[in-house]
Amino acid sequence: MAGKKKPFDPNRCGTYANYAAHRRRGERPCDACRAAYNEYNRRYQAGPTRAVFDWAKCGTHANYNAHLRHGVPACEACRKAHREYRKSTRKSRAKATAKNGPLKHSPKMIAYLAEMYGESA
Repeated sequence: MAGKKKPFDPNRCGTYANYAAHRRRGERPCDACRAAYNEYNRRYQAGPTRAVFDWAKCGTHANYNAHLRHGVPACEACRKAHREYRKSTRKSRAKATAKNGPLKHSPKMIAYLAEMYGESA
């Protein structure tokens, strides 16, 4: 049953999928399907659209990254939010290291690294 084609549905005309169905069947696509195909190609060739930069969301770490993505200099509120975010991640990382101790490699990993870099274990 894998080779059986679905019956053609003229009610779906005007879509890119039905344009492809016309082509698979060796038919000349109808005008509505050709128009849908042309619109699809126009959008595809135009490339991805970028969201408009939203100044109302300023003051967050996420919007600091949006400043960078859009090539807009970061405002003071976003720079401050970014500094606070980085500060909190540094603190939490330091707290985890203090609790668990420094990262320890297994003897197998130490031997592998010694072999890779030619150092004695």
